[in-house]
Amino acid sequence: MINITFRQMEIFVQVARTLNMRQSSHAMAMSHSAISMAISELETTLSGPLFDRVKHRLVLNQRGRYLLEHLSPVLIQVEDHIKILKNDTLAGQLEVGASTTIGNYLLPAIIGQFGVPYGDSVDIRLHIANTSAIEAQLLAYTLDIALVEGPISDTRRLTALHWIDDQLCIISSQSPTTDAPVKLAALAKQRWILREEGSGTLTVFEQVLHHQSITLNRTMTMGHTEAVKHAVEAGLGIACVSQFTVQHELDSGRLFKIPIIESLVRPLYRVTVKNRYQSVLQTDFLRYLTQS
Repeated sequence: MINITFRQMEIFVQVARTLNMRQSSHAMAMSHSAISMAISELETTLSGPLFDRVKHRLVLNQRGRYLLEHLSPVLIQVEDHIKILKNDTLAGQLEVGASTTIGNYLLPAIIGQFGVPYGDSVDIRLHIANTSAIEAQLLAYTLDIALVEGPISDTRRLTALHWIDDQLCIISSQSPTTDAPVKLAALAKQRWILREEGSGTLTVFEQVLHHQSITLNRTMTMGHTEAVKHAVEAGLGIACVSQFTVQHELDSGRLFKIPIIESLVRPLYRVTVKNRYQSVLQTDFLRYLTQS
């Protein structure tokens, strides 16, 4: 019989997610030596290493990745059953990932409203990155759920369901001379301020350009929506952004929308790992997202 304790499993999952012994010891209120010993004992019990030590850094090896993938859902289920027995079904920590537009402009208010009735019993941590990075974090089991604005690539392991629609718009520092919409192709010779590779906004915009065989002649790349807006406001070019991100500037007259004939509506998705157990907290948060 393999003798593995619940505490060892908790410690392994924590270290596997952070890949940092000291950070894990702080998070679990344990000494660094106690964390190290627990991992060593677990590796001895399982007859082999779970981590590779590369230049004083921890890297999950194939055995470690397998254990993390199958152990994380077990721990979540055990914690849920304990909460139910304590009559405290909505509590705990939820790791939520979001691509840039959603994370900066939509989710903070939603998370705040969701957490109001529960006070300190619910801890929701928001991680913001571009869509491709968020997808990688989901597959590494460091996130429980994600909300993204770009299509996901790994449809075999991930499930993406439509959440809400997002209107993209073309912005400029100058008011258009006419209210009549123009074709997107008519703007191709303008200087464009684009988001970086991996951005959901850029992916959707490039799909429209490709579909219409439009090539942009002059482009600049910015790594954040705020940088794109400031560049446009400074007169460096025009850009395609989510209307969620720029509504304040449009209302105040700092930026202007160029009306175009083409529709630039894109779906936003909520993404989870297929066949992964969902905690009570995660299920309630997903339900709240569909109602808000």
